Amino acid sequence: MDQMSKVTIIYDSRTGHTEKMAHAVAAGVLGGGVEAIVKRVDYATSDDLLTSDGVVLGSPCCYGQMSWKMKKFLDDNVHIWGKIDGKIGAAFVSGTAIGGGCELTAMSLLTGLISFGFLVFGVTEFISDELAVHYGAIALQEPRGGELKACRRLGEKMAEYVLQQAFAPVAS
Repeated sequence: MDQMSKVTIIYDSRTGHTEKMAHAVAAGVLGGGVEAIVKRVDYATSDDLLTSDGVVLGSPCCYGQMSWKMKKFLDDNVHIWGKIDGKIGAAFVSGTAIGGGCELTAMSLLTGLISFGFLVFGVTEFISDELAVHYGAIALQEPRGGELKACRRLGEKMAEYVLQQAFAPVAS
């Protein structure tokens, strides 16, 4: 394969916490040998969804849902529905408190990706004794230590899955 696989990380951030997570995800993707593009949702386009081998969406938790900017981005790209089937997707979320809806937010991001035809995943392993990232990486307040490790691991897994997809035999 002549062209390097590419993952685009699209995020919204109000406090800088989700942005910090986006760059940690990108570090994991790069460490896995895949090109990583980091874009604030304000500058993301349908081409980012169409030309990437994988997409990771990141949002602050807004009452258990993705931010309105991320929702608008997905809604505005309904015209490419059905053109993405089989690409890899994942999510990460920043929030303020346990029980504040971060897992629901991650699920809303994953549901958006599934609706476009992405194959989505979480990370089915413990990052530390108390931190697992079933639906994607989640940070409460400013991401530190284990939370940034979870973001990097999410990126590593994304790179792994994108490369598996790139070199998988094509069914006839």
